[in-house]
Amino acid sequence: MNYENVPCPVCGKPLHEADDVVVCPDCGTPQHRECWFAEGHCANESAHSSGYVWQAGDAAAVTETENPAQTASADDIPPDTVFCHICGSENPSDMKNCGHCGAKLPDYSAVDYSSHGEMRCPYCGMLVDGGDKICKNCGAPLALIPGQRLTESEHSESGRIIGNNTEGELSSFVRKNTDRYIPLFEKFEQGKKLSFNLGAFIFGPMWHFFRKLYKSGIAFILVTACAALFFSTAVNRMNTIMEPYADALNNRTVSAEEMTALSENLLKETKTPLLIGSALLLAANLICAFTADRIYYKKIKRDLDFIKSEIPDANMRRALIIRNGGTSLIGGACAFFTLRIANTVILYIAEFVSNRF
Repeated sequence: MNYENVPCPVCGKPLHEADDVVVCPDCGTPQHRECWFAEGHCANESAHSSGYVWQAGDAAAVTETENPAQTASADDIPPDTVFCHICGSENPSDMKNCGHCGAKLPDYSAVDYSSHGEMRCPYCGMLVDGGDKICKNCGAPLALIPGQRLTESEHSESGRIIGNNTEGELSSFVRKNTDRYIPLFEKFEQGKKLSFNLGAFIFGPMWHFFRKLYKSGIAFILVTACAALFFSTAVNRMNTIMEPYADALNNRTVSAEEMTALSENLLKETKTPLLIGSALLLAANLICAFTADRIYYKKIKRDLDFIKSEIPDANMRRALIIRNGGTSLIGGACAFFTLRIANTVILYIAEFVSNRF
């Protein structure tokens, strides 16, 4: 059968002859093989029990059947029903995680919708203003209550426009500490070039990996490793100078004159590599601190532009934004241990070279 230009019910893109197409053996729905594996089942699996059979001229019905929640009227939705803000699936309100995609569902017991004062975000528990559409801490939508679902406008039009993206999209990507980053991104769009990031200054490459900035994180690891080379040279030179005095120092038989001479010799021989290593490390940390926010914003804009241009479905877009954004404790820990290993390896290399030559 010819499926040319028939829209895939998962991604919405038209099927072509050259595409790898899977036809559901139960209902006959055609879809990309990649989309089939991404969903784990036929896009119209929920309609199989009613005897649904796909027909060539029924493309619109395919899209509607994909998520019945999108076509249900308010009167058809039970009051104890929660729709996942990631995949749009219907769930009982007492469930903690979506039965379809596993995403965390909101805890509405913490929200007082009768008041316009402060309330807590049903997703992360942080205090939010009653008039906010999105949580400033985690970027989750605050419009959802039992019996309501997230519309496409709430997916993409939450908050003011910053550059080519909405405040809601940026908050969904950042998720942590949005009250700092969102106003900062707005200033970048207004012409601000640099800002100082204290976390990036203190933690350097670890901050970059924590924010999933892996390329810049690797670059700063290399710079930090170069600084460690100078420190390793100083330590190795210090050990060489102190070696003849080791026994005397352990037995505390070194005279005052010898200790003074030893100290002066240590300072003279190690001052240059220590100064170079310290200056290089300080420069790397300062560069990291003053460029971190700008690098982060460029990555966010690049990822959001790609997701919005390639993914037509609002629920899938939000899922990818949340997956690509946020933070990674594992990434930060990996950067820390990588840096420690690199410093240790450099120390042994410096000692080996010194002993050989």
